[in-house]
Amino acid sequence: NPFHPYLNESSWHIGDWYWNEGTQKSKQSFKSLVGIITSADFQSEDLHHTNWVVINRQLGSLGPILEPPQITSNTEEWQAEDSGWMRRSITISVPFPQRFLHPGPKNYTISNFYHWSLLSIIRKTLSDPARCRSFHFEPYLLRWQHSRGVNDIGVYGEIFSSQAFITAHRELQDIQLDPTGCSLLRRIVTLMFWSDATQLTFFGDAKLWLLYVYFGNELKYQRCTPTANLCSHAAYFQTICVSCFMTIQI
Repeated sequence: NPFHPYLNESSWHIGDWYWNEGTQKSKQSFKSLVGIITSADFQSEDLHHTNWVVINRQLGSLGPILEPPQITSNTEEWQAEDSGWMRRSITISVPFPQRFLHPGPKNYTISNFYHWSLLSIIRKTLSDPARCRSFHFEPYLLRWQHSRGVNDIGVYGEIFSSQAFITAHRELQDIQLDPTGCSLLRRIVTLMFWSDATQLTFFGDAKLWLLYVYFGNELKYQRCTPTANLCSHAAYFQTICVSCFMTIQI
């Protein structure tokens, strides 16, 4: 069924309209709905046995558990089909101060930790010609001189014009490779991480902490434009319930 989890094309069109037309309905959204139900291909009887609750639950899930690809070479690492979300159980060490009943580091296992491979994010972004056109792969120093005879000063604003980026770029170029090996250009991709809570529902206080990823190779003015859609999600963090496994000494 190419329309899975929907049963047929008609239910798929209605579901697509429901999810992708936004929460605030408009005249254009209404016109789109009218266009669907008046189409010659639309069959209203196909909706009679559609279980929308089950379908929405399937769409809301993050898909099957994906195992990490088995990497055996550099070529396979780049070509491996690891794009998609993965679910893991991870153990972190949580430090507790002396005022606690049991001070010191304690291990805490987090189940159902969802994350996206950074390699997949990089590969997906660099494979998009529209994104690559705005990338700065060659670093440079940006300096400003107020007037003649006055010493110029460095301008700080972008990662690709920072001394750290320039140093890393030079070190990468100085790496001695096998003359018979890869002759592709060597470039640095900078990743910028940020996390914040997001509200999951219109009603209630359910929230989730997202790990956002930006590329420092793009202008900060582009990254700060919401409509540019230059942000990627890399992980979803859960709130740790410390009281579940540790008693505080009063």
